[in-house]
Amino acid sequence: MIKEAKDALAIALQDEDLRIEDVRGEIAVGNPSGVYLAWRSEQVPEVEDKLALVKTELKIQEVKLETHQAELKTQRAELTTQRADLTELFNANRRLASTAMQSEYSQVRNRFISVFKRDKLKAANKLDYKIIDKGNMPPHGADALTDAELYTSLDLRSDTATFEILYGLHPERVSGTG
Repeated sequence: MIKEAKDALAIALQDEDLRIEDVRGEIAVGNPSGVYLAWRSEQVPEVEDKLALVKTELKIQEVKLETHQAELKTQRAELTTQRADLTELFNANRRLASTAMQSEYSQVRNRFISVFKRDKLKAANKLDYKIIDKGNMPPHGADALTDAELYTSLDLRSDTATFEILYGLHPERVSGTG
């Protein structure tokens, strides 16, 4: 390997001219490429300074990014909590509505469907007539959600075909249980 290096040096000395130049107050001896590199080497501290500035700015940006990520994580947690609170509130309201339906109003809605079955479908049975006779307040208009609860959570009715003809949807779909 030493012989190869000597041979390469000998070839370089024969084929290329050597230059002697002042580079930053020091004498540089070498072929044109070597002297060029010596000149370029004086730019290294400047490039290193720029690189240090870029690294510093990168660190600053990383800290900002971490701060934003922490803020987003906090906001996400807050939104998750709010969503859970709203879901609980919705479910509580639904439970209250369901409880209210178990009262006289559900009887009124039950009567409404039986009257529809009697008057429009001409298909009322003995149970429908009992329901109609039991109700003392005539219902006015439709209430699909309350009527759907008669079939689902309250389980007071089973004639889902009547409901589907009346509202165009299955009771479970209207109440959100199906």
